[in-house]
Amino acid sequence: MTPISTKHEFETFVVGNPSPALLCFHSPFNAYCRRTLASLDELDESPLSPFLRFYSVDIDAVLESRTWLGREVRGIPTVVVFRQGVEVASFVGEFSTRLWAKKLSDLPIQL
Repeated sequence: MTPISTKHEFETFVVGNPSPALLCFHSPFNAYCRRTLASLDELDESPLSPFLRFYSVDIDAVLESRTWLGREVRGIPTVVVFRQGVEVASFVGEFSTRLWAKKLSDLPIQL
């Protein structure tokens, strides 16, 4: 999973990318976030990886990231999926690796 640390990186790698991208807003101090990142890291190594780019942003280190979506990120972990720069799905909370794989494969976009 590639870390994002500036709004420019967010706009370039996530919003400006025609490929599907997943961005996880997290805090390293939150146990749910740590487990979510571990699950998403597993998926980043899976067959989904060539079709979906995985990114993360530490909202404690990059405070302004909370408003990058045009709305405030209030709960963590928050995972947002983009297709051609447009938000197509958003999830809040922790899920198992298997459930993440199902949620992502069920999205109404061509991965």
